[in-house]
Amino acid sequence: MNLTIPPTARGCGKRRQGGLYACVGLAAGGRPISEFMIDPPILWTQGAFRGTRIEPREDGVVDLVQWVGEAFYPFVPDFVEEGSRFGFSRLLSPSIDLTRVVPYQSRILFIHSRAYVNGSYTLQERNSAYPPHPDLRALCAHGIHKVNSHSPCVFATWELSALTTMLRHRVEADGDLTRITIPSAQYSVQTPISAKVDYRPALFLALPLTHFEVIGKGLTEQQEQRLGDNVSFTATMKE
Repeated sequence: MNLTIPPTARGCGKRRQGGLYACVGLAAGGRPISEFMIDPPILWTQGAFRGTRIEPREDGVVDLVQWVGEAFYPFVPDFVEEGSRFGFSRLLSPSIDLTRVVPYQSRILFIHSRAYVNGSYTLQERNSAYPPHPDLRALCAHGIHKVNSHSPCVFATWELSALTTMLRHRVEADGDLTRITIPSAQYSVQTPISAKVDYRPALFLALPLTHFEVIGKGLTEQQEQRLGDNVSFTATMKE
C-alpha cells in the first residue's frame, strides 16, 4: 500500500500547514473504487455542513462523515477520479475527538450536492472500445434509461457531468466521447444522448480510513490528545 498521500494540485488546493487529515491510501492490486460507491445513493436531508461529523455504528466503531464542496469538485466523478489516482485526504475539524476511530474499520462517508440524480435521461450503450476509468458501470444493474420513477444511479453522474462546463470542470468534445479536465487529472466519458435532470444531496461513497497525516513539523500536543492511540497511524508530511 502507498500509505502516504502524494502532493499534487487538487481541486481543493494545497493542504494546510499544521492541518490534520484523514486519509485513504492506495494499494497495488486493491479493490476497484466502484466497489465502494453507494448505489443507489442515499438522500441526505439534514442540510449542508462544514467540517466532520462522527457517526457511531451498532458494532461500536465510529465513521466520519464529510461534505464534498461543489465549489472545489463540481461533480461526483471529479472527486472520485482524483482520489482514485492520488488517494483521498480530508482536512479534519480542529476540535474533533478521533480516539474512537479505528483505522481499516472506520469509514469516511462522503456527501455531494449532485450525487442524487432526479429527472430523466438516456445514456449511450456501453462501448467496450471506450472503457471508462475506472470501469464503473461493469457491476451496475441500472439501465441506460431513467425516468422520474426509477431509482437514481450514482454511476450515471459520470456521463451526466459531460453536459456542463464550469470552473474546475472543463468539458471538451473528443470524437464519440467527452473529455473532462479537472485541476488534478483528465478523464473521458460517453456523452449522454439526452438528459433533463436536477440533483439532490446524497451519500455516494464509503471508504475505509487507512491512516492520518499532519502537514508540517509534526503533531501538536492537542492533536496527539485528539488522536489517542491513532498517533501510531499518523504520518508527518512536509509539503
